[in-house]
Amino acid sequence: MLPSRVVSLPRLREAAQARAEASSRRAVAREIGVTPRGLDVFLGGAKPHPKTLEKLLRWYREQIEDAEGPPISEAEALRVLLRFVPEDLRPDAAVRTVGFLRGLAEEAGVRLPDRLDGEPQEA
Repeated sequence: MLPSRVVSLPRLREAAQARAEASSRRAVAREIGVTPRGLDVFLGGAKPHPKTLEKLLRWYREQIEDAEGPPISEAEALRVLLRFVPEDLRPDAAVRTVGFLRGLAEEAGVRLPDRLDGEPQEA
């Protein structure tokens, strides 16, 4: 298991959005300790205030990381897996790797996350 580390803002946003879609934004805002409007602004892409960021990180570690594992997105995982590939070959390697994973997922009858697009994104 990867060691816990700083959680990226995109990963915090992704986790909060997924949780809100599973319940409600109001409930997630209450879990985090922010106002519903503050959560909406954060989910809309705004950089959180330092105190809000502290609340988001605490919420993530208590509610998400314990259940889901370390804070790494699909794109980050792909970037870690391909770090040994020369930089100029990584885009093609990423596309090929995702294609392989899609084939495995199809065989298993499951769907890969839409966020895994074959091109590692910078966080």
